[in-house]
Amino acid sequence: MNKTKKVYLEIMRIIAVFFVIFNHTSNNGFFLFSLHPTNSLQFWLYLFISIFCKFSVPLFFMISGALLLDDKKDSLKELYKKKIFNIFIILLTFSFVYYIFDIYNNQLSFSFNVFFSRLYSYRLKYHLWYLYAYIAFLITIPFLRSLVKNLKNKYFYYMIILSIILTGILPCLEYLIFHGNITLNNDIRPSWILQSIILYPCIGYYLEHRITLENNKKNNLLILCAVNMLGIFISCYMTYLKGQIDGFLTESDSQTFFGNFILLNAIFIYIITKYIYTNHNILHKFDNLFLSVGKCSFGIYLIHVFVLENFSFIYHIFCFLKNLGINSMISCFIYCFIIMCCSYINTLIISKIPIIKKIVGF
Repeated sequence: MNKTKKVYLEIMRIIAVFFVIFNHTSNNGFFLFSLHPTNSLQFWLYLFISIFCKFSVPLFFMISGALLLDDKKDSLKELYKKKIFNIFIILLTFSFVYYIFDIYNNQLSFSFNVFFSRLYSYRLKYHLWYLYAYIAFLITIPFLRSLVKNLKNKYFYYMIILSIILTGILPCLEYLIFHGNITLNNDIRPSWILQSIILYPCIGYYLEHRITLENNKKNNLLILCAVNMLGIFISCYMTYLKGQIDGFLTESDSQTFFGNFILLNAIFIYIITKYIYTNHNILHKFDNLFLSVGKCSFGIYLIHVFVLENFSFIYHIFCFLKNLGINSMISCFIYCFIIMCCSYINTLIISKIPIIKKIVGF
């Protein structure tokens, strides 16, 4: 297993899926900053953590780009048969399962028309949007493979710079000057290259296949870390400023600036994880564990919302920890860890079903 798998990629998956779970904890963790005064340490620390966690899905796309955009020559038929069809079946299956539980929990009547209309035009559960986006990414793979193969390194940097300017710096300046009332005309933006299914896989390919270990020197890592921290701090300040002007009415309202510099954060997590694993042999002792959990990360992603909403004993543990006087954020991290472990165990059990193992590849 160790010879055929890049273990550091599995570690990235584990980190990413943990913070995906954290992203769905609402007032218990992710939106906890809004419950504290803006002049308190808790507000700024918890806000930093909430913005930091947003790297998760971009990192998943980067890993997919690193693995799938290499010089493989799958035909369109093989791409649709082996990858796109499988993901569609997974989307259909888990959408149906979540729909059934929503009907049961909310005492609604079953309707095939409602199910298929929501499956087609929206989604049956909030976290399943990723499957729609992943199918879109898979459809573009033939084009992206040709693109990354022929791009010079300087043009990958150009993609990063475009993202930082157009999705990071410019929206901040627009809000500072116009308070969101005036924004740049969308027709002038090269929006296609800034899409998650384009940008992140291409950068993932670049990080994996164009950057060598010699590039990952400590000084370079420190500079990248400093730039990443600056991006997160800017997002924190802009979120604070928006809260002062508009207020934190809802969780979604507060996230206007959460993703402005998310690319920098995802790049940092990718490089630092690879660097630490490559240069510290002590982590190699846990390779089998990393491989097992990493292989189940997709299943954890699919199942964790069910665990979050239906395993009430986990929430009681979270409340018990808080009642003991343990810090709310630390309690939330323990809460997320337990959810992740339960989702992992359930994924292992489900993976024993032959047809599931064949389709999903758990």
